Amino acid sequence: LVLMDMQMPGLDGIHATREIRSLPFPYGGVPILGVTANARPEDKSKCLEAGMYDVVLKPINVSEFLTKIDSAISDEPIVMPRFASTG
Repeated sequence: LVLMDMQMPGLDGIHATREIRSLPFPYGGVPILGVTANARPEDKSKCLEAGMYDVVLKPINVSEFLTKIDSAISDEPIVMPRFASTG
């Protein structure tokens, strides 16, 4: 699981997620949760379009945060066909 900050120096969370998603499977298939204070719907859409599993908003609601982590790392396989690679 990667907790991806959206505002980092040099490479923001959207671009970093795209870089991870370009890696061969299984590395490119790691679940990524975005962490941001940007609560606009278009910000969340950008995160999901980049390949994040979900987004956690700051200030963090601990119960919601733990639920999203649990969902992201559950024993159920995470199906991300647009990112999975057969190689």
